[in-house]
Amino acid sequence: LLEPAYDVAGDTFDYSINGPHLDLALFDAVGHDLEAARIADLAVITYRNSRRGGASLQDLYQAIDSTISRHVGNSAFATGHLARLNMDTGHLQWVNAGHPAPMLLHSDSELVDLDSDPNMPLGLGKEPTQPTAIQLEPDDRVLFFTDGMTEARSPDGEQFGRDRLAELFLRSAAEGVTLPETTRRLTHATLDHQGAALQDDATIVLLAWNGPPDSGLDTPRPSGVG
Repeated sequence: LLEPAYDVAGDTFDYSINGPHLDLALFDAVGHDLEAARIADLAVITYRNSRRGGASLQDLYQAIDSTISRHVGNSAFATGHLARLNMDTGHLQWVNAGHPAPMLLHSDSELVDLDSDPNMPLGLGKEPTQPTAIQLEPDDRVLFFTDGMTEARSPDGEQFGRDRLAELFLRSAAEGVTLPETTRRLTHATLDHQGAALQDDATIVLLAWNGPPDSGLDTPRPSGVG
């Protein structure tokens, strides 16, 4: 879910299911103008084209980095995440391009940050590190988000904050809330905190893995993206 600010900003996301793999990307371009929208468009268009060509996460990073640098310049960049989930096995890989770490919520209500090797934002001409990988357990949820969520400020200047986001994420899971409703609650909480006047785009992508294929079935249990 992307909740846009009144002024033009640069958040965007994309996801696709290809065979047993679910690919997703989340981008936050620098700036708050049409140039930010242009950077975000370049990122997602390059991502889709390279993903359809079977690119690895590292190759995706390099393709997007090169496109932004070539068409916009070295002062332009986008932070973000590139992730790939094997829906049969629950094996999740991701590359963090200068972005806030995602949150992993286990089915037993343990919440952890998915820290990874740091990478420079996309567009600054750097080589990516190896993707970070983790084995998900059935019913795990992973929350990707932009800083428009955590850095949202109330009229008196108080930040929404990562801790508040984590608390609401935990509460929604404890109440058995669906993925779409969870994304709605989190973004509405950010809107309410700012008095419904966003200073920046606020975006979240919520991924759940429901477990391996059921015995005797040819297709995996459907995992979800919200």
